[in-house]
Amino acid sequence: MQPWGGEELVEALLAWLKLGYIVDSSDVETNEEDESESLFQLGERNRAWLDSQCERHNEELRKKLFWYREHNPDHAALRSEAVREITQVIDSFQKAALSRMVEHGVFWKYPGKGATLVEAQSQQAMVRCKETLDGTREYMDNWISQRKEQTPTTDLAQKAAADELQSRDVLSVGMVRFVLAASDSSCHSDTANHRIGISGGGTLEECAEAVSKNCKCGRGFEYDSANDGFCGCGAAGTPNSNCTESGEDFCFGTKRYLMLNPACMFKDSTAGANATTGQQRELTATGTSAPGEKRKSRQVCFDVYD
Repeated sequence: MQPWGGEELVEALLAWLKLGYIVDSSDVETNEEDESESLFQLGERNRAWLDSQCERHNEELRKKLFWYREHNPDHAALRSEAVREITQVIDSFQKAALSRMVEHGVFWKYPGKGATLVEAQSQQAMVRCKETLDGTREYMDNWISQRKEQTPTTDLAQKAAADELQSRDVLSVGMVRFVLAASDSSCHSDTANHRIGISGGGTLEECAEAVSKNCKCGRGFEYDSANDGFCGCGAAGTPNSNCTESGEDFCFGTKRYLMLNPACMFKDSTAGANATTGQQRELTATGTSAPGEKRKSRQVCFDVYD
């Protein structure tokens, strides 16, 4: 950091006396900019800030509604209080925006028009943000209501095995069949190797096919269209095989599915059945008994008996 001196110091002092307290002096150093352009830039900064504040408070509301998700009077009261607190913050957008804008030189250069611009933008942002918050509250209320009605993953697997699922509930691509297990839920696990990332940028159908053919995956898998089509699965042979290790997680926009006929399991069982059938045919044709303890084999490229 170097101290100001000479002409630079004089110019700074003149700007101070003429325009007031200036933090961002870049707005007043460019004399070639006209009034409309300066106010436009001021408005863009204010709009971006207001949008970021709305996004932050919307995420905070979603998080609190998830925390207070139980069906009891205490959690219902806490949800109402969370909505009321966030709404109060949104109502103060205008004061907050004006307090922030006084730090910009353009505001002091055109104080009347700057204040009018910021006030109008703040009013518009309040309306937009309240609509966004109402949408989030309604979405979470529906999610909370559906929690009791949702079929557990274990029951889905049992119904699939017993062929009791309705045809409208079963999704398919080619020979692969799967069913939606939960919305706003993922295959999250606190243990790193219990969750496998498969791919991104594809469709749900491509995700289902990839999971079905990946023998490291269990029956559970996830797909998030908003996150560049992220596709993942629960690792086979772990407590997260059906993507249920984390219990009741919440991952906005992600959908969790249960594979009904994974290609790996189907392929292995088919190969085993074919091998057994082939061996029985060979034994029948040669009239010999199955090799037991008396006849041991050593593996080369085929079985050679001693």
